[in-house]
Amino acid sequence: ALADSDSLTKAVGNLSGAGGALNVAFVSLSGFFTALLLMIVVASGINRLREDELKGYAENFLVTGYSRTSWVVQRISLLLISTTVICLVANLVCLATARFQHITFSASQLVFGGFNYLAPAILMAGVGVLLYGLKPRLSSVVLYAWIAWSFIIEMVGSVVTFKPYMLHTSLLRNISLVPAAQPDWKLFIIVSGIGLIAGVLGLVLFTYRDLQTE
Repeated sequence: ALADSDSLTKAVGNLSGAGGALNVAFVSLSGFFTALLLMIVVASGINRLREDELKGYAENFLVTGYSRTSWVVQRISLLLISTTVICLVANLVCLATARFQHITFSASQLVFGGFNYLAPAILMAGVGVLLYGLKPRLSSVVLYAWIAWSFIIEMVGSVVTFKPYMLHTSLLRNISLVPAAQPDWKLFIIVSGIGLIAGVLGLVLFTYRDLQTE
């Protein structure tokens, strides 16, 4: 269907970074949606963390002597483990789909290289914890808005030329769509590091603020 439309072929090629190689663009574009899915999973997890506090579940749990820090760290750790597993499964499905369509790429390119899609999710998790430590009621709203903005910027940016500073507001600018592009592990470390620092700061802020209930 894409091959029958020059405009769609160009848009997909621009979005994936594969140019006119439609088979490469088709496979690489799956990474875009994988990263988007991981971001939604993280936003949903932060939202559930917020809901547990607002509904009083966290207060009932923490009065037993369980530390606040351990409660948040375990929840976020479980969330990040879940996103990693989802990323692995998505990469394997992408590899199987490519093989089924007789598109040959190495497993390391699609499966291991595809782990760079975790960078925006890790950053979102850290920023989410920071917002949760500051203003829990705003955390999920900001994260979902950030996801929507990133998606719009990438979709519109594939056919319209934006200023560089506008493009870099998109979380999806922090990934390399394999196999059209080689994973940028340096960028991965930087983005993940920023997320880690934001998360640690959020934990500190959470320990000093009062619990909020509806």
